[in-house]
Amino acid sequence: MLHQLTIYTDPSFSEHNPGPEHPESSWRMDAGLRGIKPLPKNTKGINTCRRATRDELLLAHDETYVDQLLAFEGQHKALDNETIITEHTINAALRAVGATLTSIDDIMQSKTHTAFCLVRPPGHHAGKNFGMGYCFFNNIAIAALHAIKKYHARVLIIDWDAHHGNGTENIVTGNPNILFISAHQKNLFPINSGNTSHNNIINIPIEPKTPAETHINQIITTTEKALNTFTPDIILVSCGFDALATDPLTQLSLTPDSFTILTTWAKSLAQKYCLGRIDSILEGGYDTSALEQCVRNVADTLSKPEEIS
Repeated sequence: MLHQLTIYTDPSFSEHNPGPEHPESSWRMDAGLRGIKPLPKNTKGINTCRRATRDELLLAHDETYVDQLLAFEGQHKALDNETIITEHTINAALRAVGATLTSIDDIMQSKTHTAFCLVRPPGHHAGKNFGMGYCFFNNIAIAALHAIKKYHARVLIIDWDAHHGNGTENIVTGNPNILFISAHQKNLFPINSGNTSHNNIINIPIEPKTPAETHINQIITTTEKALNTFTPDIILVSCGFDALATDPLTQLSLTPDSFTILTTWAKSLAQKYCLGRIDSILEGGYDTSALEQCVRNVADTLSKPEEIS
């Protein structure tokens, strides 16, 4: 059966616990799961996700880095002051990658039109040979490279998390089959990262306090112009919710309704260019009261059937 939307979760995503005071703690998954209950119409839920293999991790990451992290499984380590490995972290990170890989297979094999990977830890700050910013393996970059290797796809990655997707940029720069567009708060994190565009990388630094309508229009206008010269076979979204005006870590102005607007637009791009294939992968978002609504808005939008042109 072809579903309109499939949502991918796993109990391990709640077990990664860097501490109750850490912004990227398990409450985020609790809020996200509330946002998909009950499941929207036309939606299938997958509640157990496989672990990615070492070879799959090597699509994006250096061998030494991968082996180091795999060796840390079950231990307590810190890549830096905020990127904390605890007993269950590596298992959760492997299953987060596994969820995104399965979602790519399901979309490309016409088992689902759209996908929403409700995963943690997030991934877009993890580069070829480093983790940082709460990220260990780069979920979306591995998914994109899997789509290229297995399906010979051209991939558009749109990252609207409030922080620059520096890890994704580090991995995909120069790949002619990937167009990466990151819209993020200017000079927020990493500092001085994501201020220039080059080759297949388009960065959109957003000034703090930019009105939501202006912020959204910058993403839409820049992306649609870029698609005059790049035609994707699938669209992947680094779906962070920390550009909210109420997020404690950022100074942007989006609202939960902004993510309905952005997802509706991204879905329309998928309809126009790639048979409706779109896969949203959770990144950041640290407002405890708003995350549930943001997840619900994205899931509801992705679950609405549309005629494929």
